[in-house]
Amino acid sequence: MRLFGYVLALLFFGYVPAFSAPPDVVPAAAGVQFTLTDMDPSSGDMGMEFTLDRERDVLIAMYDTTGRLVATLLKGPRGAGTHFLSWDGRDGRGKLTPSGVYFARAVVEGQTIVRRIVLLR
Repeated sequence: MRLFGYVLALLFFGYVPAFSAPPDVVPAAAGVQFTLTDMDPSSGDMGMEFTLDRERDVLIAMYDTTGRLVATLLKGPRGAGTHFLSWDGRDGRGKLTPSGVYFARAVVEGQTIVRRIVLLR
C-alpha cells in the first residue's frame, strides 16, 4: 500500500518524497520561499511561512498519500512580504485527520513546492 501512495505522489506531485526530512526552506521561483515552522507532530498543529518578493497568486493545500485533497488552506493573491498560516490537522469539513503522512503543496504562479509532513495523534 505504501508503494501505491508513492506512485500516486510521483504522478500527482512529479516526484517521490524522500524518507528523510527535507530541508527547512525549499526555494521555488525567484523571490519565493516556503518554510514549515513550529511543527508539532503530536498535537497536529503545523505552522507555515512563505515570503514573496511581489504580489503573486498562491495556493496552499494539504493532501494525503493517495493524492486526495484534505484541506485548502489558502487560495488567492497575496502581496509582497512574509505571510503566516497554520494547519490544525483538520480536513476541509473540520474533522480531525488520522495519523499519517501528509503533503503540504504550495503553488505560486505555476511553480509547485511540496513538503512531507508526518502527523502523529
